[in-house]
Amino acid sequence: MQPKHLFVACILLLLSTAALASSFEQDTLKFKEFARQYNKKYGPNEFHIRYKNFLSNMDRIRELNAQNPTARFGVNQFADMSPEEFQDMKMMPNMPSADLAQSCLANGILASFPPMDTPDSFDWRDKNVVTPVKDQGACGSCWAFSVTGAIESANAVANKGLTGLSEQQLVDCSHACCTVTNQNVCNSVCGGGWMWNAMFDVINWGGLESETNYPYTGGDGACQMNNDTKFADSMRNYTCLSNPDPADEDNMANVLIQKGPLSVALNADLLMSYSGGIIQGDSNSCSGTFLNHAVLIVGYGEDNGQKYWIVKNSWGTSWGEQGYFRLERGDGACGINNAVVSVLV
Repeated sequence: MQPKHLFVACILLLLSTAALASSFEQDTLKFKEFARQYNKKYGPNEFHIRYKNFLSNMDRIRELNAQNPTARFGVNQFADMSPEEFQDMKMMPNMPSADLAQSCLANGILASFPPMDTPDSFDWRDKNVVTPVKDQGACGSCWAFSVTGAIESANAVANKGLTGLSEQQLVDCSHACCTVTNQNVCNSVCGGGWMWNAMFDVINWGGLESETNYPYTGGDGACQMNNDTKFADSMRNYTCLSNPDPADEDNMANVLIQKGPLSVALNADLLMSYSGGIIQGDSNSCSGTFLNHAVLIVGYGEDNGQKYWIVKNSWGTSWGEQGYFRLERGDGACGINNAVVSVLV
């Protein structure tokens, strides 16, 4: 190598090393700020694990921001967790989306909805038929929150009032099963479950208790239902818009407006570090092949020509956009149209 070229190579190496050192120092400062903000206290052994997770997540956040120009990813309360730990705490085991679509109507009914002219944007929160964002805590009970949200809103849309319903009743008492990939998949407390299983149980019970009467504890408990149980709200039946194939998202918007928010499952791998904006669900960053989280679509809109869904999550209001996120609409982003359930009251 010529001396001139060797000199240039050395300069580039020094600059690269300096940039890496600067990035490392910045991430270290961010970790200290994160620990202070979220009042994190670590023992000597745990500190190194959490710090390593944080650095790995910072790399992932930079990658996601580069891949998703319309969304924002950053440090939140989950930034010291590994992806595997986060999934165990907040999500459900990965299940094949095609098989879930096939299983959805095991106990529901087929229903058709007349087409109507849909506006460019619609948000059920503006109609006061959506309860406040809740927090499932360290329990994979997202399925229960998606179900209560759908039943709460369906009853309110039908002019039966808006009442917060009991997720804990579902966690404690719903153990119905469906067949997925030739095996029985049952609702399993904090280990995950599927919305149509829970809805089947709610129909058989005759309804759900209010959240006030059967409060959420975020853990496994004995079923408290008895002959004196007084239900706050119920449902007549449900229909799966995604059986046997992925749902048409224009039809999803049509049913959303007519019947209320939709209980859906999706691939939530991008949500761990989400802070705002519209997630673009391309196959590289958010494949719809597997689904692992249940949420509630409450509306839709458009921003600079990009259509999106407005989705209510169950991780508290400090996450995302006051507990909500927006997801690209019309292209099956993150498998959002593979397990879509509408409550009928």
